[in-house]
Amino acid sequence: MPIRDTNDSPEGHRRAPEASGRTRQPTEVRRRLIIEAAGDTIAQRGLFGTSMRDIAQASGVSLGTVTYHFKSLQNILASVLDHEMTAFYEPILEEARRSSSGREALLTLISAFLDDSPRTRRHWVLWLDFWALAAHYDTYSAWQHDVYLRWHDDVRAVLAHGMADGTLSAKDPEQDTVEFMAMLDGLVVQTFLPDSRLTPAEARDSLRKFAERFWLSAAQGTGGA
Repeated sequence: MPIRDTNDSPEGHRRAPEASGRTRQPTEVRRRLIIEAAGDTIAQRGLFGTSMRDIAQASGVSLGTVTYHFKSLQNILASVLDHEMTAFYEPILEEARRSSSGREALLTLISAFLDDSPRTRRHWVLWLDFWALAAHYDTYSAWQHDVYLRWHDDVRAVLAHGMADGTLSAKDPEQDTVEFMAMLDGLVVQTFLPDSRLTPAEARDSLRKFAERFWLSAAQGTGGA
C-alpha cells in the first residue's frame, strides 16, 4: 500500500541532464527510477542529508518530475520502503516457504534478515530512518503498523509450520512471535547503526540462540543451526 517539504541541495553534485538530453520515459517508469535512485541516495546520505534535488540528479530526471510524483522526501522514503517489501522482503519469505521444515524456514529468516551484505545493510538503514518518521507522523505510523501485522502473520505461519512438522515447539505462538520480532528489531538497531557494537554474524548468532527455545523440545535429528 503506497504512501503519499523539500530541502536545499548541497553543492558539488552532478546536475540532472538538461531536458534535451533526457529520454522521455512512461510515467510509471520514471516513478520507478526515482524510487530506486532515492533508495540508494537516502541509504548513503540519510534522509535529513538528502534533498529532492539530490534525488532528481541521481534519477536522471528534472526536479519538477520528482515533485510531480512525490510531495516530500518523507513520501519518497515511504514509497522506497513500500518497494522494499517487494524487492527485499518477499524473496526472503518465498525462500522460507520453500524450506523443508519450519525450523529450516525460521533459520532462513534469521540468516537473510541479518545478513552481512551491502543490500541487507541498505534495507535496514532505510528502515532506521523511517522508524523516526513513524514516531511523529500518523500516516507513516499507520503504514508501519500494517507492515508489522503482515510480518507478524508471516513469522507466526513459520512457527505453525514447524509445530505441524515437529521441528519447532512454541508454548505461546502469539507471544513467541512478538518476542522474536522485538528481538530482531533490537538487534537491527545494535548492528546497522554507524559504529554499532555488533556485527551481523554476532547478531545472527544471538537471534539463533534466542530461537533455540522453539526447538529445544522438538523432534531430534533435524539438523543443527
